[in-house]
Amino acid sequence: MILLYLEAIHIHSFRNYTESKFNFSEGITVISGANGTGKTNLLDAIYYLCVGKSYFNGQDANNVKYYTDYFFLKGIFRSDNNAEDVITLAYKLNDNKIITRQGVKYDKISNHTGRYPVVVIDPDDTLLIVEGSEERRKLFDNILSQANHLYLDALMSYNKVLQQRNSYLKQYSTRSIDDILLDTLDGQLHQFGHTVHEYRVNILSEIEGDFNKYYMLLCGGKEEASVSYQSDLNQADLIQLLKGSRNKDFEQQRTTLGTHRDDFIVSLNHKLLKKAGSQGQKKTAIVALKLALYQFILKQKDIHPILLLDDIFDKLDHERIQNLIYCIDDQAFGQVIITDTEVQRVKQALMNCRKKLSYIYLP
Repeated sequence: MILLYLEAIHIHSFRNYTESKFNFSEGITVISGANGTGKTNLLDAIYYLCVGKSYFNGQDANNVKYYTDYFFLKGIFRSDNNAEDVITLAYKLNDNKIITRQGVKYDKISNHTGRYPVVVIDPDDTLLIVEGSEERRKLFDNILSQANHLYLDALMSYNKVLQQRNSYLKQYSTRSIDDILLDTLDGQLHQFGHTVHEYRVNILSEIEGDFNKYYMLLCGGKEEASVSYQSDLNQADLIQLLKGSRNKDFEQQRTTLGTHRDDFIVSLNHKLLKKAGSQGQKKTAIVALKLALYQFILKQKDIHPILLLDDIFDKLDHERIQNLIYCIDDQAFGQVIITDTEVQRVKQALMNCRKKLSYIYLP
C-alpha cells in the first residue's frame, strides 16, 4: 500500500491568491480562516494539481485572479519511500492548459488523471442526492476515471461517438437517412457503452458494503443505506436498443437510450433518499458515499488518495463529526486536508487523533 501525499504547493494568480506557498502534513492538515480568506480556493488548487481541472469552478478562466491573465500551480508530492514528484499546471487566458511532471509536459491531460488520486467531501453538495442523474454520473465517472485509465478511455470514446450521432440526428431534415453511417456509430456506441456499463456494475458491487458501513458508523447505527445502479443496458443489448429507438431518436434529434442516461440511486431504509430523507440524512449519505468511493480507489490502485474535507464542521452535527473523525483517523485513510472557520473547534474534535497534525492559518 503506497502513501502518496502533497508536501507543498506554490500558487500564483489563482482566485484570491497573488503568490503563496503552503506545506502540508502527511497526516491531517487543518486550514482555518474566516469566510472569504481562500480556504476552498486552496483545496481547489490541490485538486487541480491532482486531476488537471477544477472541482469547484468548471471553467479554467474563472480561476484566474482578477486583473491578471494566467495562473500557475506547483505541487511537490512525496511517497512513503521519500521519492519526490514535482507537478506544475499553467493556464493563460485564451491559451492551452499545460501540465508537467518532473519538467516533462503531458501530451494529453487525461494521461495525468489518476496518478495522484483525490476525493473531495463537500456536505453542501446535496445536488448529488436531490438533482437529476447527471450529477451522480459525474461523481462515479470521476472516481472510475481516477481508478482505471481503460474506463476513462472508453468513456471519452463513447462521448465522442455520442456527439457525432447526435449531430447527425439534428441534420436529418436536410438529407436522406444514411443507415450505413448510423449502423457504424451504433456499433461503436455498443462497444464503448458496454465497457462503461461493465465498470459501473463492478463499482456498485465493490462499494455497496462500505457505503452502508460508513453510513451506519456516521449515524450511530440507526439507519441502513444502499446505492443501486439503473441502466438501459441492465435489460438489453445496446445495439438492439439503438435500432429499436431510431425513429424516436430522429423525432427528438438526440440519442434517447444508452449509458449517458444511467443513474445511481441512493436509498435509506429501502426508501428513495431524494424524496424521503432529511437534510442531515442527505449530507450523511454524501459523506458515506465519498468514503466508500475513496476505499474503491485504494483497492484498485493500491494508493491512498488525498482526502479533502471542505467546511464539514459547520455542516454536520457533533456526533456525526466525531464519528467521521474516527473513520478518517484509521490507517485505511492517508493524507487528509480539512478547512474550517474555527480552529479551536477543530482542535477539540481532533484531540485524540493518532495521525500527525499540522495547521495553516489564513489571515
